[in-house]
Amino acid sequence: MDIKESLFDNLEELFGERLELIERTTEYGNLSDIPSALHSFYKKYSFAKMPFGSIFTVEETRKMSYQQPFMDEEWFCFGQDNYGFVFWLCKEIDGRTFFNAWDHDMSDDIDEGMEITLEEFLQEIINDFEENETCSIEIKSCEEDALAELVKIKKAFKMTASMSKLQEIKNNLPYEISDDFSYMKALKILKDLKLNKVKIDLFHID
Repeated sequence: MDIKESLFDNLEELFGERLELIERTTEYGNLSDIPSALHSFYKKYSFAKMPFGSIFTVEETRKMSYQQPFMDEEWFCFGQDNYGFVFWLCKEIDGRTFFNAWDHDMSDDIDEGMEITLEEFLQEIINDFEENETCSIEIKSCEEDALAELVKIKKAFKMTASMSKLQEIKNNLPYEISDDFSYMKALKILKDLKLNKVKIDLFHID
């Protein structure tokens, strides 16, 4: 099955403009040194940046994978989380494919990983992200006639702000709505609001 159909269509629907998926415009070349489980991605795309992490280019994957500790243990490092602590790894042994998410800040040792597909691995990452990721929410900019949308935002995020306060916010941007909010809940609220005159940014909390 095409990886686009099996996974990234769902990611585009879920994350919208916050998914940066770069389709390949050049030949992908020889992938014989790359685990076959990653071929379906690299034949169609060159790079992916998602709210929960990134899949490297082929060139970056090779560069990372030929460094220690990945090289000795034959892990291919093809991505990482947004914080740079957790590396996404893949290896093939006797026709079996293993994936791993290794937090180098928590352990010096890389365990054996899970015998699953790329789609299943990324879904595990997404599930953890949905459950645990929090963010700060900031009104970045708005048009002059955006007060009606600001009222909708106030109700959706349960802000305690009068009309005069909203006007003050509009004239003094950026403005932080919350510094500790569920990322996925905030994303769903913004999708439901369908804002046209107000731009809101979500920032991961380190």
